Amino acid sequence: MWCEEPAPDNSNVETGSASDLQAFVELLEEAGAALWARGVHQWPPGLGKHQLPQLTQQVEAGRLLLVRRRGSLAGGCIVTSLAPGLWPDRPSDAAYLQKLVIAPSASGVRLGEQIAREAERWSLSRGFTRIRLDCWDLNPRLRRYYRDLGYRELESVMSGTYQARLFEKSFPTAD
Repeated sequence: MWCEEPAPDNSNVETGSASDLQAFVELLEEAGAALWARGVHQWPPGLGKHQLPQLTQQVEAGRLLLVRRRGSLAGGCIVTSLAPGLWPDRPSDAAYLQKLVIAPSASGVRLGEQIAREAERWSLSRGFTRIRLDCWDLNPRLRRYYRDLGYRELESVMSGTYQARLFEKSFPTAD
């Protein structure tokens, strides 16, 4: 997900259930550890486990999207109607793409793009006019990745020691 990716394989994005949330959190921890090992300090160890109650609420208000490859969880995200507390003044016409993650062993096959597109389809089918996400502002490769997916960079905000950048993509309207 962090580099130029070849054409996608035929992995399908599926809807996860509440019983899949623990495996998703373990994937977040695995990906976070791999980032830290490369010097990218955006998902500290234990963050996913600490956020489990919040992630559960997000899934209940939306959908857990997962991709499996060769029988293993390879990636996923949460798409939800719950806005993160970082952006309280934003209009409520958006869905939020949260915790887009790819297993380190599955990077390089455009799974992130595939998952993001499915989150966009879900959002549009629920009547949202846009989709938002935030990411660590100090990761220029990740910011470029989201721009390449068609998201516009908006403002940045500090939350404790975390500097987040808001991104947004509007959906075409039928006029």
